[in-house]
Amino acid sequence: MIVVAGLSLCVRAITLTREIVVAHQFGAGDEIDAFYIAVLVPNFLINVVGGALGVSIMPAYIDARENEGLEAARTLFSSFNTLGIAGLMAAAIVGATLAPYALPLLGSGFSAQKLELCRRLCFIVAATTVFGGVRVVWAAILNAENRFAAAVGASAITPMVTLVAVGMFAERFRIYSYSVSLVAGSILELAATGVALNRCGIGVMPVRRPRFATLRKVLVQFGYAGAGQTLMASTSAVDQAMAAMLPSGSVALLNYGGRLVQPFVSMGATALNTAVSPVFCRLVSIGDWAGVKRLLRNYTLLTLSVAVPVTLVMVLCSQGLVALVYQHGAFTGAEGRMAGRILACYAFQIPFFIIGTFFVRLIVALQANYLILWVCTLNLVVDIAANVVFMRYLGVAGIALSTSVVYVASCGTVAWLLFRELKARWA
Repeated sequence: MIVVAGLSLCVRAITLTREIVVAHQFGAGDEIDAFYIAVLVPNFLINVVGGALGVSIMPAYIDARENEGLEAARTLFSSFNTLGIAGLMAAAIVGATLAPYALPLLGSGFSAQKLELCRRLCFIVAATTVFGGVRVVWAAILNAENRFAAAVGASAITPMVTLVAVGMFAERFRIYSYSVSLVAGSILELAATGVALNRCGIGVMPVRRPRFATLRKVLVQFGYAGAGQTLMASTSAVDQAMAAMLPSGSVALLNYGGRLVQPFVSMGATALNTAVSPVFCRLVSIGDWAGVKRLLRNYTLLTLSVAVPVTLVMVLCSQGLVALVYQHGAFTGAEGRMAGRILACYAFQIPFFIIGTFFVRLIVALQANYLILWVCTLNLVVDIAANVVFMRYLGVAGIALSTSVVYVASCGTVAWLLFRELKARWA
């Protein structure tokens, strides 16, 4: 956890530096609004297809390794890797084909010129669907092999590449410098992750004839996980689309405010879940339910003891933090005040998000992904309803507040479903 937290902190520091440079160059104008809507399509596909693939393979890989041997686990991965690459390529083609129809819905408040820019940017970043999605799968195997540093460290490449590109080329190429560098960074991240897997003795090249018999159980879990990821990723898309209905710059402000919460959310969730996931999978595979119970109790208490004070500090210092980070160059004082309110509303989610994803990791280890489907359905319904209510009174900050409400409801629902499942297993 300490290794992953330290590396995650470095990655988030680089990402935050990039956001400062982006805010300085583009402010909260039409260009950056168009960019954030353009990347919704590939990011949605990475979260849905790549995320579901990564969630499905880790418990199956560890179970095969513990009970059938290392060779069986690597055979399972080789077959799964081949199907995963093919599936992500198909998803990228479908996404690029449907993007011209989806973007007008996502950016319903955009002008024709802004939508055209959105389409051009979307076609540029479409390739990240394949590279980013495959990297998620490969990183899951690295984590299963306890190579946490390699998996997390590679994620620093894209923010570094985009930071350099925006800083050097934004004056000449404007928002295109950000889009092209995003693709370049995803390619380099995939290459670095592949090298790390090869050093573990795991081949990453797709095989000609995948063994479908070994994949049957994994594909069932992938179906549940994919449906759940679709619903969960839809909440982010809904938030961005509803922000696009508000005045110009609202999409950018929503993202700027969220970016300041992400280092704390991501660092805590990544450190905890990355380190604990393989342990959960191993304990479940050998039937050590006392170990599962002890791990669950101890790390829930640890998370609360750290996350609650961080949340209070973020809420109280939101305006000052935004002024310190963003209010330079093209970013104005009025935009800073709104971003501060957005940050405060987002900050409430921190303990609930981390604990909720921690519980989800145990559900994944139990290979009970059908439970996640129910949670994600609830999340989408609550998100839409809360957006409609809170936007009326708080504007774009209401969307941030509704996200926090979603994670509060999600955490409670996941806890209830998980303990009901565990009670049945213990019995």
